[in-house]
Amino acid sequence: MKKYLWTTIVSLLLVFSCVNAESPADSKKINFMKQQVVQALLDNSSLNSYFHAGVLPGRIPLLIVINDVFTEKVELNKFGRSVEFMEKDMVENQNRPYLNVHYLIFENNESRISYEYPAEGIRGNAVFSARPKTIQPHDLI
Repeated sequence: MKKYLWTTIVSLLLVFSCVNAESPADSKKINFMKQQVVQALLDNSSLNSYFHAGVLPGRIPLLIVINDVFTEKVELNKFGRSVEFMEKDMVENQNRPYLNVHYLIFENNESRISYEYPAEGIRGNAVFSARPKTIQPHDLI
């Protein structure tokens, strides 16, 4: 657990240090930042009870909607499997539960994310702060 926490802390500190990047490699840096923050959200245990993984059909693998935040796939994992990405209309046609990330903003030493999981009727906002030795999520759900 400590090793995982330290790895996450170091990763998020690297993420926050990349926020003001302006080179042609910005797309890779931004995708890395998105991956780190969204993975930290997915790993937060307070959301697990809403996913009903392994209990209700269609919950594994987790599905995230492609939108303005996710214009391309990033590597994320939940329930021991890779997260899938799909256009919202395709998801709705298949009647599958999905996670929709409305926005993801990086400023100063914080990242702000707004999300919803309509299958369970939840919406939430999270703020991840990078501070020495801790990552502090605020306002989850």
